[in-house]
Amino acid sequence: MSFRDFSQGLSSANDYLDTRHHISGTQAAGTDALRGVVSAEYSFTLRELLCGLLAGNGLKLPNVQLCLHSNIGALLGIQGLQSELSDALTELQGDLESFMDHTKLDQVLGRLNGVLAEAQNVANMINFCSQPVDPIAIPNMLERAMGSFLGAGKSITDAIGSISDADMCACISSSGFNSNVFNGGLLGNLASNMSKVTNGSFLQSELDAILDDVKGIGSQISGLISFENDIGGSFARGGSQFSQSDPGCNAQIGVMHNGASGGIAGNARLTSQLKSLYDRLGGYPVQFSLGSSTAQQNVGHQYDADGNRVFGEEVVEFPNIFHLLLDQELLDIIMQADDPTPNIDTQTPVYDYCGNVIGFTTNHQQRTTEQSAGADPQTPNSPGYNAGGFSTDTSNVSGSGSTVSGTTVIQNFAGSGSNLYVVGSEAAQLALSTNENDIVVRSDILTVFTRKDPATSTTGTLADYQQATSTLLEFLNNLNVETGSGLIVKDAGVSRARSVEGVTGQTKVSNGDGVGGNIKVELEDNTRIPGTAALKIPVGTTAQRPSTEIGEIRYNSDSHSIEAYFGDTTTWKSLLTTTSSTGITGGTSVGSGSQIFKDTFGSDLRFRTIIGGTGITATQGTDDVTITDSITASNLGAGSTIFSARTGDNFAFKSITSTDGTVTLTNNSNTVNLSSMGGIPSDPLNTTDGTATILQFNGTTPEPPSDKTWFFEVKALGVATTGEKQAFKIEGMVTNTGGNFSIVGTNTKIDYQRSGTSDIGVSSWDPMSSYNASDTVEYELNTYTANTSISSGELSPDQNSNWTLAYSGWTVSAEIISNTFRVRAKGSSGKNVTWSASLSFLQA
Repeated sequence: MSFRDFSQGLSSANDYLDTRHHISGTQAAGTDALRGVVSAEYSFTLRELLCGLLAGNGLKLPNVQLCLHSNIGALLGIQGLQSELSDALTELQGDLESFMDHTKLDQVLGRLNGVLAEAQNVANMINFCSQPVDPIAIPNMLERAMGSFLGAGKSITDAIGSISDADMCACISSSGFNSNVFNGGLLGNLASNMSKVTNGSFLQSELDAILDDVKGIGSQISGLISFENDIGGSFARGGSQFSQSDPGCNAQIGVMHNGASGGIAGNARLTSQLKSLYDRLGGYPVQFSLGSSTAQQNVGHQYDADGNRVFGEEVVEFPNIFHLLLDQELLDIIMQADDPTPNIDTQTPVYDYCGNVIGFTTNHQQRTTEQSAGADPQTPNSPGYNAGGFSTDTSNVSGSGSTVSGTTVIQNFAGSGSNLYVVGSEAAQLALSTNENDIVVRSDILTVFTRKDPATSTTGTLADYQQATSTLLEFLNNLNVETGSGLIVKDAGVSRARSVEGVTGQTKVSNGDGVGGNIKVELEDNTRIPGTAALKIPVGTTAQRPSTEIGEIRYNSDSHSIEAYFGDTTTWKSLLTTTSSTGITGGTSVGSGSQIFKDTFGSDLRFRTIIGGTGITATQGTDDVTITDSITASNLGAGSTIFSARTGDNFAFKSITSTDGTVTLTNNSNTVNLSSMGGIPSDPLNTTDGTATILQFNGTTPEPPSDKTWFFEVKALGVATTGEKQAFKIEGMVTNTGGNFSIVGTNTKIDYQRSGTSDIGVSSWDPMSSYNASDTVEYELNTYTANTSISSGELSPDQNSNWTLAYSGWTVSAEIISNTFRVRAKGSSGKNVTWSASLSFLQA
């Protein structure tokens, strides 16, 4: 390859260190300049590692962090964001940048150095003090300091926005926020509600929930950083007392490192630390687990108050922490034994005349140049390559700025002794610790603030700053994207296109949006003047009358009259006054009813008076005559009344009902017919088998009210489609005592088609009663006869061989079932029987 500064080629360090290579036709004769690199020479292994870092490859790339950072930035670039959402996203971006700083390679190695230093000191104190140190195991120390790479960091970034592994390297879109890659977390929620994001329609409760999520994530990030930076090597310090007293596309948390920043020296420093730390810590395994937050104060993201780690469902063990920091090719290099033999300088022994070594001389001579085993670096298609362009090492830049949660600080610019801050939000500005005359540039609103004296300005608001420029960003941005036509107005800081509109019957507007010409506003033809106060017309003396034009009207201040110019006489005339003649000579009643107007009498118009008749009253008010009536209705005779009352113009009459169902009411066009069959008629019932079925009467099952007794009569008639007919009558008493129903005595039942059954009384079977031989009972409307003595508690007759079925034909019963009074009918199998029944009773 060609080298820009070495047109003749660069074959070895001699060429690089030549002091005169840039002077045409000359070259330094000596090699003494090689001494300049002796102290910086690295072994082959270290140089291989350095090649990897310079190429930006080998480290686990921070694709997750860069994906989230880019998409949050894209959301903040959407015009018209609700202010609460914009503030929340700005705060979230700052929290994420803090986490990105925390995962930079130099900070990662710094924490590992802290673990090593703590472990070395703890090792020196094992079992030494009277109360020994209670050490934390080195793998556990590594896990506490490196939780960002062991699941805790991934858990937090998933809360910001979860991305599938397959979408990780396609997460950044050139067209803005990539809503297609997020399947969870806060950004996933926003991706599912993009219409609300873009048109600003989030409800306040939804915005509050988003802000709560952001604050929760920020709290987790700050807690994680604080916990991991607070490296401790013991649960109890102990003591003594002496006096009384990226292959595939990394989808996990990656290391922030930009090989292009920091220069050769900066990367070399990181290389030395990386190799040294691996040689000391590479033997300690660590465990990866997503786990979950314990939500406890002052503890790590995955630790409880006792310092115990809380694992998730899946735990993966790695040989050491470097498997989560480096790709395999860099791991293969770092695991090689280090060869510190220098490549440039060698020592040659000096002998005396007897052959004894009396010293050494150093020969600075480039030996055979070694070559890296790696190939030319290729740029991966990953968002985390070279930390997405973020600067991760500024050790080679004097007086460089630093990034702190979205704030760029330029220290002591132009030797003024003041600091210049560049921030992206009001919250970031107010979080600064500034001195008098420090300058803050607000990139979000394109304005500049100067800090007032902190001794007198301590409100914690923008009042502590003097604004240098007006805030026009939002207005100008809206003006730039405004698509409408018309007049431009500033509406609460936002530009709007407005049009001039007329009012029907009052004003007429032409070309209201001003496109292509001027806006013209004029009065409508036959204008209607709105309002309730007065119309002001011109006022002037007789001498000030204008040139004559028909239809002009004015107030004459000389004659104190309203006057107009009349064309028929071509003169000004006063309009009608109270003394003027109206020209009215009479009146006419219109319509075909009685006439109100009577006649004229001189200058009077005479009208007839309205007088009320029977039931009609005419009442004269100040401006009205009110006609009212007092018509009502009444009931005649001594029976029940039908007319109820009159309400306004409505005459209300009572409805006729049958409370017990014994009377049937039929509404006809002009009459209401009442009929009765001597009892409450039953609803239609058909039976097709021997199942006992409850009869209903007018849609109900009548029974005595509480603390009432009926003497009842049930009549029933069954007719089969095959011609059979059978009639029954049951008489008995039923009582309701406080909600408990019972049959008084035994019902009397007549079966008119069965021989010898008149006036028979058969009791219903009682499971708690005892029976003698030949006793007869009724169960499920079948009759059974006892074969022998039967004790209480035995099975029902249909399941007990001590009973004999005496009759299972058609029948009707009135009995108590589940503490209710019911009438039931039963036909027989194979017969379609239609039942008609009535229920009548006396109540006391």
